[in-house]
Amino acid sequence: ANRRKWGIWSFDYTESLGMLRERLVEETSGLLQSQVLYAYPGDIRLFLANRFTTEHVQDADNKSVEERVYGQFSENASAWRELVPHCRIEWIESDHWHMLDRLAIDRIYDRLTHK
Repeated sequence: ANRRKWGIWSFDYTESLGMLRERLVEETSGLLQSQVLYAYPGDIRLFLANRFTTEHVQDADNKSVEERVYGQFSENASAWRELVPHCRIEWIESDHWHMLDRLAIDRIYDRLTHK
């Protein structure tokens, strides 16, 4: 690792980054699988992005990677319905990485205030 001009650490070792990413995915998956989810009987509104993107996806130019990521995107709503059958899914004009941008937040707020 080296220190850049503004004090931000950066890794120049692509193999190390790959191993760190794999470990992060493994540990996150393990934590999620070990969680006990308690049923919440109240109203649940889930806001999902309606646009697919490969932004921030490593090897996005690889067709099989893009297909896998698109498959996850396509199955997202049904996975949520399986997990929380009574949730109300609403689609927001956005992609995953911009759901917290001002425009998407305004759209969510409008939906919440105009039930």
